[in-house]
Amino acid sequence: MAPAWLSLVFAQYVLILATIEADCETTACSSNMLVQLRAKVARRQEAIDVVHILSMGREASCFVLDLVAGNGSHPTIFEPLGGVVEGEGIVTMPAWQTDSVLQCLYDCHNCTGNVVNRDSYSNLQSYCEKLDKTPDTAPYLVVKTTRIVDHGALVRAVPAEYLANSRFIVLLRDPRGVWASTKPFSGWAIHSIPLICELLALQALTLPELSLAVGRRLLISVYERWTLDTSRFGGEVARLVNEDMQAFRVLGKDGQRATDELLPPSWVADLSTDELTEIENNDNCRAYMQRVGYAAGSWNASDIKDQAGLVAALSPAEAAVLSTLRSKQSALQTSASRQEMRSCSVHGKVASPSEAQKLVFTPAAKNVKG
Repeated sequence: MAPAWLSLVFAQYVLILATIEADCETTACSSNMLVQLRAKVARRQEAIDVVHILSMGREASCFVLDLVAGNGSHPTIFEPLGGVVEGEGIVTMPAWQTDSVLQCLYDCHNCTGNVVNRDSYSNLQSYCEKLDKTPDTAPYLVVKTTRIVDHGALVRAVPAEYLANSRFIVLLRDPRGVWASTKPFSGWAIHSIPLICELLALQALTLPELSLAVGRRLLISVYERWTLDTSRFGGEVARLVNEDMQAFRVLGKDGQRATDELLPPSWVADLSTDELTEIENNDNCRAYMQRVGYAAGSWNASDIKDQAGLVAALSPAEAAVLSTLRSKQSALQTSASRQEMRSCSVHGKVASPSEAQKLVFTPAAKNVKG
């Protein structure tokens, strides 16, 4: 549901439009005036504050970030959780921590410096200052994260009116390709096939929840498809974020790789038989591959599902996999809550949660200026 201020502004525009159209019946009214006014109404309905690129990593998210940002024309926040949440912590991150992070990313006015890394916090504060000075002309903020993979957490934490003013790009890739790309970086906290399988499964199995909440404001991009035609992908991104189609197609085309570099995918030569077996036999990776449409024992991508298939309701087996993955968060959350209750107990009374654990959204300046 749109916030009240937006409904009021839109109603005012509609009233003005109706008045002008009525006058035009008896006067030589310029049709150009009507066109311009209708365009203003459309833009106001389609206000975009945040474009969130959701990835688990090694899915060409940096290229997508540059594209969505219009080659530097939009402010960006890059990996706000880098150095704050690593490795297994991505899967077991308690709800209050996820909520606090999303509070920062979707409302810079309620951001504290202890939930995102220093660079991201500084960039968010700079963006917030510009937002306060020029709320009507501030460009959308582009955010790229590889540590928010449970889309249900995002839907739970962010109020509907903020979701309505945001756009979402979810990046997916064959787990064999993700591992082949991660494999050389042995010092990384996600350097683990079982962990990568968990992260990917959380990504794919929570897409129905995200889609239900944001509808057409979502673009799901599968690496093995969009990388074959980056110009077309640029056009899809432009359509999502209301930018110039031709300009974004040109930006996309600049990143096109030769077909023989993409097919067959590099993992065919880079991974051992043991690695392929471990990935394809992992319960979480198997669920992910079946959900997206990857075939075990083959790099053929012809069965990859379209967006409608990717956001379809979960099967009972998929729901069971997701429940098992989320039980890690639930167990940790319960444990952390009990520990905090013990540590915060004063004279037999339980103190209030710390400020970092409170999630209170208030309208950003861009959304309340009349």
